[in-house]
Amino acid sequence: MPLIVLFLLLLAAVFLLDNRIIFRILFVVVNLWLTVMYFVIAEIQTAKLPQVPWFDPAGVSGTVVVYLALLMTAAGVLLFFLSRLLFVSRLPAVFPFIGAALLGIGLLPAGSQSAAHAAGGAALILLLLHIVFAALGFRKIFKI
Repeated sequence: MPLIVLFLLLLAAVFLLDNRIIFRILFVVVNLWLTVMYFVIAEIQTAKLPQVPWFDPAGVSGTVVVYLALLMTAAGVLLFFLSRLLFVSRLPAVFPFIGAALLGIGLLPAGSQSAAHAAGGAALILLLLHIVFAALGFRKIFKI
């Protein structure tokens, strides 16, 4: 818990200092982390399907899914503020919230295979959209 408080104080100091270089680095780090997370969502949602190589009959713990959904929500809020400060499109800031909702599908008690297929496919589409919008955002903030 003290590490979280220190991280939040550091983040508040960064935003108060208004340092564009740190904003750009943070924007890149958050986008790269989200790129990995969308792939992880697809793996989590399809882990109970026997036709995938990462098949795990037990699936993933509900607690882990909730923590990942909370992290995705926090990343979405952070991405929204960073995109506002760096004057890039705010549309990609919506994607982490959709990812958190896709993680929530795995917590439904029904556990049907069609829902897992749909959530896994939606996560991969979200991954591809995120890559495109992140590349456009990188291009704009680094003026390539």
